[in-house]
Parts: sequence; C-alpha cells; structure tokens
Amino acid sequence: MQEERLFETRGVPFQPDLVLLYFVSNDVVPPELVRLADGWDRSHVIRWIRDLALMQRARRLLGSGGDYREYVEHAYGPTSGAWRVGRERVRRLRDRVEAAHARFAVVIAPEIFGIERREELVDSPYRTFHRALASLASDQITVIDPLAALATCAERPRDLWATPTDHHKNGRANRCIADFVAASGALPVGAG
Repeated sequence: MQEERLFETRGVPFQPDLVLLYFVSNDVVPPELVRLADGWDRSHVIRWIRDLALMQRARRLLGSGGDYREYVEHAYGPTSGAWRVGRERVRRLRDRVEAAHARFAVVIAPEIFGIERREELVDSPYRTFHRALASLASDQITVIDPLAALATCAERPRDLWATPTDHHKNGRANRCIADFVAASGALPVGAG
C-alpha cells in the first residue's frame, strides 16, 4: 500500500497526532496495476483511456466483469481476496501509526462515478464498499462515512466532479467532506 510507504518516509518525521486515511473505492486495485504517472498522460483523454484499460485489467484479475459498480461490488464483497489484502494493509498502517504514537482514522471517500441524481447518492449503489470499510471500525480504528453529508452538497452528483469528464471530487465536494469530518465528533479523542 502506497500509504504505508508515504507515512514511513514523509509522515513520521512530522510526528503527527492524528493520521487520516482517505480510502477510495479503487484502493484495492492490485499493486501490480498501480504505476506512477510519468508525464505522458497529461491529457484528460489519454488519462481516461488509460484508466479504462486499468479498470478492465483489474476486473479480469479480480474476476468481475461489467461496469464499475459491478467491479466495486465484487472487489469489496465478503469473499474478495482483494478486500482481504486491503483490510490487512489498513491494519498494518494503523499499527505503524500507533507505533509512531499517533491516532488513526479511516475516512470513506464516497463514490460519485456513474451517479446522476441526488437520490442515487443517498441510496448509493456502492453500499458494499461502505459496509466493507465500516467493518474496520474497532477500538483502534475510527471509520468516518461522509456519504449522507456529501449528498446535501449539490443537486446533482455531477456538480461535484472535478471536470465534466473527470469524476474525481472537486473542491466543493472535498470541502463538504472535510467539514463533515471536522464536525462529526468521530475523530479519536485527543485529536485536533
């Protein structure tokens, strides 16, 4: 998990009191599919084509077919090997964060891809993803799910996209999520 390496190399020197892991639905994509951008993919069109190819390959490796919703359903299902590995990686990161004397929490990044209406966002077709992440909650891991708050931030989920062709969350969506996390009271006691 890239987050483990990043925490060890960049996070530990800051001596944080709190570490938040913002967990995105494609975070269980097998590591062999993840590569660093080398500059050739600056074009939105090239990135879109690359991402489609990446998801097709991930679907084949994870044994799912169909669209992204089906991929997420399969990737976070109860028998998913990808989620089993992902869950262990989150726990390893938690152990490293605790060893650095910091508190740890997971913030679920609600998926807005392929969702056209606010009602769809409220009743997310990605519930399997949310349930899987919620199952991490324990005395050592706080899990924060801002889905309901995000649904109040725009009439249409597409209004929360970075661009008309890029479904990553824009500043408005991220502000909404950050405000919810800060106001939720769900952060570990003593964080702040």
